[in-house]
Amino acid sequence: MSLYTFFPCQSDGVAQSFETFELVNDTEAYERAAALLRQHPSAAYVAVWCGERKVCITPRAGISAEAATSRRHPGREP
Repeated sequence: MSLYTFFPCQSDGVAQSFETFELVNDTEAYERAAALLRQHPSAAYVAVWCGERKVCITPRAGISAEAATSRRHPGREP
């Protein structure tokens, strides 16, 4: 199992919090990101990292993946 960190981000790229979970694989991370997006109504997207590796960006409906990925992600360099 690997430790994944999830950042529910506002539209300006700021994350007020983060959550970590030990998961079996990236597929579980994608599913957890979608669930966290539903739990955080103010989040525009959820950025997911596994160590130094960016796993995915899960945007809310109406926000393009390109717009979400162009933001600076929490705890990471632009």
